[in-house]
Formats: sequence, structure tokens, C-alpha cells
Amino acid sequence: MNRPHRRDHNSEPIGRRVAELRARRGMSQQAFADRLGKSKSWVDKIERGVRRLDRYSVIREIADVLRLDPDLLLGPRQTSPTAPSLDGVDGVRAALARYHDRPQRTVTAQQVS
Repeated sequence: MNRPHRRDHNSEPIGRRVAELRARRGMSQQAFADRLGKSKSWVDKIERGVRRLDRYSVIREIADVLRLDPDLLLGPRQTSPTAPSLDGVDGVRAALARYHDRPQRTVTAQQVS
């Protein structure tokens, strides 16, 4: 028996993924906007791709409201035979990689006291 082709939301632009995941949570654009502290117009522009999501802090806030991992919003890493662009989501990924690759400072209990 053939199954109908299931669309992979990870191949969609980030705004469409936000719209789909928001709808799966049963949230209207207005309710979503209210939880983010943004306007409904802002949410609509993000979901239609008119406005770009290029700051990780905003992506993290959206992920928190949707109760999911920010990487799910970012989607799969795109590889290109040309030089990679660091605009938009790719720029956020590059910043995250730099953040995670730097040595982390650990604080001991003695340093806190």
C-alpha cells in the first residue's frame, strides 16, 4: 500500500516552519504574538518570509513559546558548492558554532563565595 507523500517541514523556509509548528500547537497568530511580546503583524511577516529571523535570541524565544528545540526551527544545514553566505539562518548557525567551540569557563564553589 502506498502512503501519501508526507511533506518534510525541515526543507521549508523558517517562517513556514514557525507557522506550521504554531498551528500544530493550536495557537492563533495573535496568541503567539502575545506570548512573544510582539505584534500580530510581526508574526505574520515572519511566517510569510517578509521579515527575516536572523537573531538567535529571537529564534530561541520562538522555540521556547512553541516548546521545542531551536534547532528544529533552524532546519537542516544547507551546503552549497559556492562560498557559504552568512546571512540569516546561516549566520545564526555560524555564530552558534563559534560560541559552542570556544572554551567554556567553569566556576567553582570557592569562586562563588
